[in-house]
Amino acid sequence: FTVHLFLSHTHWDHIQGFPFFMPAYQPTATIHIYGSTGLGRPLEKLMRGQMDPDYFPVALGELASTLLVHELRGTTVEIRDVTITTAYLNHPGMNLGYRVVHDGKTLVYATDNEPYRVTLDRLGLRGAAGRDFGRRLDEEFIRFVDGADLYIGEAQYTDEEYPRRIGWGHSSVSATVEAALASRVASLALFHHDPMHDDATVAGMADAARRLIAARGSTMHCFAAREGAVIDL
Repeated sequence: FTVHLFLSHTHWDHIQGFPFFMPAYQPTATIHIYGSTGLGRPLEKLMRGQMDPDYFPVALGELASTLLVHELRGTTVEIRDVTITTAYLNHPGMNLGYRVVHDGKTLVYATDNEPYRVTLDRLGLRGAAGRDFGRRLDEEFIRFVDGADLYIGEAQYTDEEYPRRIGWGHSSVSATVEAALASRVASLALFHHDPMHDDATVAGMADAARRLIAARGSTMHCFAAREGAVIDL
């Protein structure tokens, strides 16, 4: 059997489950891993590094499955009747969002992302020039998400928390809601919950998002993503 595994980026919270991914230990499995290069290091080397003997008892090359690593650089991938396009996101390191189209339905997965217009002054583009360039980059992101049936979007922080975390590569609830509204998506799944937030906090953030959506006169569906959820598009 064949598995196609798409990685947004190689920060620990996004790849540390791979050494325990049971299909990787099955000799009948072929696993295609897709993602971006790192900062000067190839994707395969990064995946191999986390399974170094100092960290894990099984090396990447010792897995029984057949592993094929594909580096994506603005690439469109066709897997039978599924089309996957990519966009780089605003997060430390190299991070990809994915737009998946199948049978007339579109899903966008874009987490670990922060509005450019807020952060570009930290890269030397200060003042009006930085804000204008940031707005243009944010508009490109809106076009990437546009019209999705489901947008799985970064919303780690409450609006009160975010000002103390600008530049960390994560978004506030209201910023993600505004992007979803501008992109005219049908449903928004709030994702990348802060590990310091309990269930009640996450539920409160989802409630705040729905109030903002209603205040904008939109009927967009919004909910907090959770493990094991099945969503029918």
